[in-house]
Amino acid sequence: MNKVAIGRVVLTNREHIIALEPMDRGLMGTLLRYPYEVRSADEYFDDIQDVKVTKDMLDLAKHIVNQKAGHFEPNKFEDQYETALVDLINQKRAGKPITAKGAAARRERGRSDGRAAQERGRRCGREQGSQEKCQETAQSGGRPEGNADADRRQEAEGGSREEVRLQAAAEVGLASTMASRKSQSAGLLLFRGRAADLEVLLGHPGGPFWQNKDDGAWSIPKGLIGVDEAPLSAARREFVEETGHDPDGDFLPLGEARQPGGKVVQAWAIEGDWDPALIRSNTFEMEWPPRSGRRRTFPEIDRAAWFAIADARRKILKGQTVFVDRLLEALGPATPTDGTNARSCSI
Repeated sequence: MNKVAIGRVVLTNREHIIALEPMDRGLMGTLLRYPYEVRSADEYFDDIQDVKVTKDMLDLAKHIVNQKAGHFEPNKFEDQYETALVDLINQKRAGKPITAKGAAARRERGRSDGRAAQERGRRCGREQGSQEKCQETAQSGGRPEGNADADRRQEAEGGSREEVRLQAAAEVGLASTMASRKSQSAGLLLFRGRAADLEVLLGHPGGPFWQNKDDGAWSIPKGLIGVDEAPLSAARREFVEETGHDPDGDFLPLGEARQPGGKVVQAWAIEGDWDPALIRSNTFEMEWPPRSGRRRTFPEIDRAAWFAIADARRKILKGQTVFVDRLLEALGPATPTDGTNARSCSI
């Protein structure tokens, strides 16, 4: 029939699209890519300069390939990483000290690098006579800044490198002193109407990861709480930054909720009306496509919309559904939970 069946399968912490086709007496599955994972080759190869390959270079390349050529034997390959990991776990269980292979060589190399850095510093001082230029010469780069796209990916998928480090520290008995306000956010849930007309405002996160996601992807406008910043002040600031609108009135506390990724979000509800067509969101910058060396700018929220309660429960991130429920409880039992109308605007 020259056809395949399309289905969904969850592997680790991601849902994948899978194509199923008959093979012999069973079925063969092939994982498919989401559109945001498929990019044109031009995005990678446009910047590569045309190089004229001489006959000598081509002959040399052919000679090297022929010398290294052989027959592929799959049984000679194994998962070396998994084997090494199992060995480390067994050493730890036996109470043996764990030393990474090549650690001594790395320490010696580090000492050599340190001596080389000192020499560069002295040379820099002699040649340039400027401490500021010496610092620029010695530095190898800064830490990459985070962005809203990665922040919301952590909420949806759960876990981050920071949380992995915290978990590892707990396993070896270290005090978890790394927790800080980096794991706390605050936001506002704007609502309008009552009873059958009750609607809440949600924002759709910008960035390539969320481009083709809808149900379970929307969020209340929110962001990280700054150092020495009151949570409600942070919630109001983030709402203004992500929408361009500054609501005022009585703020109804909705409490806090821990997200699947471990982050704690505090929320307040406030009644008001606003046109999503007026959205003006701040932006973040990230490398895209990955490993391309190109930096692109994306809005933290690419569109906003009013949703009836039933639609809001379907659209909002799973970890934030509790805020919609608490709003209903605060407004009273007469508020229905059905309705399908939604009005939105993109930027």
